[in-house]
This record gives sequence, structure tokens and C-alpha cells, in this order.
Amino acid sequence: MKTLLTDIFGHDFTGITADAFADAFFCIPLTWPHLARIHEAVAASNSGGIPASVRIESQNPSDAPFAILAALHGNEPAGLAGILLAAALSNAGLLTRDVLGVIGNPLATGQYFAAYEANPTARQETRD
Repeated sequence: MKTLLTDIFGHDFTGITADAFADAFFCIPLTWPHLARIHEAVAASNSGGIPASVRIESQNPSDAPFAILAALHGNEPAGLAGILLAAALSNAGLLTRDVLGVIGNPLATGQYFAAYEANPTARQETRD
């Protein structure tokens, strides 16, 4: 995920202060290609035997991680952005609890991004 952060933002978040974090993370609007890359990274992962999942570690691991369930039906990208946010917080040393990012339906999400790439100007319900 660190490479993905660097590719999207042009830097990683190592050592950034809590005060500067929001400006550094929210300065880049996440585009569909960014979200597709987050999907690809998580879909290729397998954390603890859970397909299409990634465990993002905090500085102070807790007993139970917080879970982000992304793209349950394939067309909800907000969870993917949440997974990237957790990765950036982890990289900065600001994450206080481990996060388990899970794509609920990686096949449908992959199909959704492929449909978007094939016809980005189509209405969303047409792609769905």
C-alpha cells in the first residue's frame, strides 16, 4: 500500500504530523483510475485467509481490528477510499487501531471498473 500511496499522492506519509495530514491526504481528489488501483491492490491480497482483504497495522495494535467493508455490490467506491485513508494514517503513524479492509464482492467490483473504463461517459445505472 505504501507504493500505491506514493503513486497517487507523489509522496508517502511517513512522519507527517497530525495537523498536516488532512491537507496532504485530501489535496488529491481520488479518481476512478485511483479507485481501480486500490481495488486491484486489495483484491490481490489475502489477509488471514480472507480473500480480497488487507490488514493495515497501527502503531498500537489492538485485540480486534476495525473493519471496512468496501464494494459489497461492486459499485460502492467509498470503502476503497476508506481503505486508502487507513493505509495513509498507518504510514504516518497516526492509526490507533488495526484496520481490516475487505472488498465484499471483488468480481463485481472488477466488472464495474472494467465497464467504467470501456465507457466512462455512460450513466452509472447503465454500467451497473
